[in-house]
Amino acid sequence: MAAYLFVFLLIATSADVAAIALVASFIEQRFAISKFLLQFAVCTLIVGALACGGMLLGNFGSQFFDTQMNIWLSASLMLVMSLKAAYDGFKLAPTKRSVNTAFIGGLATVATFAGINAFIYSLALGFLQLQPLPLVLLAVPLFFVVLLVAGLVGTKQKRIPRIQSEWILSAASLFCALLIIYNR
Repeated sequence: MAAYLFVFLLIATSADVAAIALVASFIEQRFAISKFLLQFAVCTLIVGALACGGMLLGNFGSQFFDTQMNIWLSASLMLVMSLKAAYDGFKLAPTKRSVNTAFIGGLATVATFAGINAFIYSLALGFLQLQPLPLVLLAVPLFFVVLLVAGLVGTKQKRIPRIQSEWILSAASLFCALLIIYNR
């Protein structure tokens, strides 16, 4: 079950990555392969590194608790992420949209926001003793496709896209928390 949750949350997290590419390509009003590769590298490195770190930390921490406690820790982290994402939808979304992702500093800042979410999700799934490497490798092609499609779509936009990825993450987190509790 945990592997399916990881794939589900990976797709939800890719909404953050799509917002990065949409805004960056809207600002420049053209699709440049060099910018696309830079976005792909920065997003994959930051989000991937934080996701791997969370998964390894969760796997390490799960050794100190019994199975029931690990399940409740995982569900609690998912619930906290649901509330955090809902709060971000109200307060952080305007800030994230005001960051210029066409420059490397802004790109790294917004990718770090997505990476923090990925870290906490991976930490929660690590408590379910999920093995990180095979699943994290799924993120690389998914991020490649999401950034490519969002970058191409962003060039066709007439105004700054208002993707509310935080609400997607909030709903996905709440769904996963309930699924973990239900299947315990």
